[in-house]
Amino acid sequence: MSNRRLPCLDTYLDKALIYLWPRFKTVFDMYIQSLYQCDAKMLWVDGTHPHHIVRCYMEFTASLIQLNAECGDGQLDMSLKRLRLAVDDLLVRFAEKFATQKLKHLFLLNNCDMAISILKEAGEEAKELRRYFEEKLESNLVSFVDELLMEYFGDLIKFVKN
Repeated sequence: MSNRRLPCLDTYLDKALIYLWPRFKTVFDMYIQSLYQCDAKMLWVDGTHPHHIVRCYMEFTASLIQLNAECGDGQLDMSLKRLRLAVDDLLVRFAEKFATQKLKHLFLLNNCDMAISILKEAGEEAKELRRYFEEKLESNLVSFVDELLMEYFGDLIKFVKN
């Protein structure tokens, strides 16, 4: 609060942070654990549109990144990375439910695209996470195009490769 010329609040806010951080960390860890333990069959919806859990994750993450922009707290960054890994794992479990590789890649493409659009709204602070999803989008796009071309031009592609 010194930046805002209110140094009298520094000790109060420090004590509040010391009191609230362990509880926030506990709830955050429970959230991550619930993503790993959830039953993908129950939450899976047969469709390639972006999943609502991924939207909630992205909006939650974007808001935490924006709130953390001034502080630069390493603990929160580490927790956000753990959360991203849990959501990646859940996305893979959802994608495995699709019958074809084409639908699997389309589902992942749609979710990555939604993630990127939400992170663009979050601003420059989210560029590292946005770059991660852009790379993931690119790899799934290549795989999706390969699957699509194999569907219609499989014999020609096999002939050219040989």
